[in-house]
Amino acid sequence: MLLRCGGCGQEFRSKRAARQYCSRTCANRCTSVVMRARRDAMPRASVWCCGGGVESTAIAALIVLGRLPVPDVAMMVDVGHEPASTWEHVRTVLRPRLAGVDCQLEIVRTADWMPNEPVDRLGRVLLPLFFRRPNGSVGKLPTLCSGRWKAEVCRRWLRSRGIMRCSVWLGMSADESRRAKPSQEPWCHRRWPLIEMKLTRERCGAIVREAGWPEAPRTSCVFCPQHSQSEWCDLARSDPAAFSHACETEQQIQSHARAGNFFLHRAAIPLRDAISAEPGPQACEGPANCRNCLFCCHPPT
Repeated sequence: MLLRCGGCGQEFRSKRAARQYCSRTCANRCTSVVMRARRDAMPRASVWCCGGGVESTAIAALIVLGRLPVPDVAMMVDVGHEPASTWEHVRTVLRPRLAGVDCQLEIVRTADWMPNEPVDRLGRVLLPLFFRRPNGSVGKLPTLCSGRWKAEVCRRWLRSRGIMRCSVWLGMSADESRRAKPSQEPWCHRRWPLIEMKLTRERCGAIVREAGWPEAPRTSCVFCPQHSQSEWCDLARSDPAAFSHACETEQQIQSHARAGNFFLHRAAIPLRDAISAEPGPQACEGPANCRNCLFCCHPPT
């Protein structure tokens, strides 16, 4: 029988009277337009991606104080490598206070959606590790872990919840506005409430204190190469188990043939060599008596 295509309008022959399109190309083109129109007609759900640190705690305080609306969805991605202090803060401070304004902070585990190992199955290193070039200078790998372990997991989880159009709140302060980049996914719009309110990190800390909340710990993976020298020393001093885990992670990365000799420390040397096994007092007494670390008074060239 002779039918007319619902896409291009041309006539075509088919044995099935229910057929609407002359080809798969027309069908895909038309259905994608219909789906896009339906998606664009949906209201955007507000989704807050909590990080658990200073900025996220400030957003939580602003929600509780009524200066920000309660989001439709509040979530936090558990990468699986954060220090215990982060989850203690979430358990004792954030979740109870947010529950008081009917805001349930849901925890999404990265391991439930994808592998969270520092080296993927192709031998590609996901962490921004350091390495030394042949000329002696120190180089750094790109940061792939955050997008893989957090952003991608967030998108998959939202899709699984049936959220087809949303506005995601991210906790970046005004002094980090250069990092605020629009999303490449049209269905997942990004917003930065702290930047919109012109709140710096210092002001975020002040808001948390004014609300009477305890100070939020700095959040990051225990083996994050972005740690400063003082942060590595503090980790070795305050949480030896986490510091040992970081050193073991570095050795595991180096054991992969394709990973090469990459290091967590910005001096491009083994972490245990860069940080003293028994860190000394926080106050440095000068190069002759410095016991904090090898690079406190003698930074690498």
